[in-house]
Amino acid sequence: MTQSQLKRDYLRLIRHSVEYWNLWRDYHPDTKPDLAGLDFSKENLDGINLSEAHLKDCKFTKLRSANLSGARFSTAALAGADLSEANLQKRIVQ
Repeated sequence: MTQSQLKRDYLRLIRHSVEYWNLWRDYHPDTKPDLAGLDFSKENLDGINLSEAHLKDCKFTKLRSANLSGARFSTAALAGADLSEANLQKRIVQ
């Protein structure tokens, strides 16, 4: 499976619902999803599990109570994003 196919699958899971994505992540705890470059600025991702995800160049607005531990945020657009109560332990911002 190519990287672009994986991204499409990840996006489909996330858009189904945050709860569905989180359940998928529970069953695939060693997966470090590459979501680089995706635009989530119109998505409500409150409570999502994006731990260990590659989020380079992503755009976000709603990440309240999200699990972002170990996520890589290189050049992600977070200006104005609601990160209240988010888990930001071990995040990587370059």
